[in-house]
Amino acid sequence: MLAISLVGLFGSVGAYFMLQQGVKFESVGNFLDMGGRGFFVWLSFGIGVLAMATLLLHSILMNRWVRQTVKSQHKRAQRILDARKKRQQQKEVMNESST
Repeated sequence: MLAISLVGLFGSVGAYFMLQQGVKFESVGNFLDMGGRGFFVWLSFGIGVLAMATLLLHSILMNRWVRQTVKSQHKRAQRILDARKKRQQQKEVMNESST
């Protein structure tokens, strides 16, 4: 949600400044062509967006993996503590019954 909001904000600010300076392109075709450099401009733009999307996806997946790891470690630690407590109780029962 935050990313979508930021894209909307930056897009609005960019559109405002572009309109303030005057649109330099006569048509959408000229805008996409970018004076003969459109292929490289849009290719670099696409690579940049792809890199950011990949980084975002990687961050989300790593966050999920870390949370699952922490949960499993917590469950393991709880099982160990429970087993120790049970073992201690069994020792106490054995000591009481032997005396």
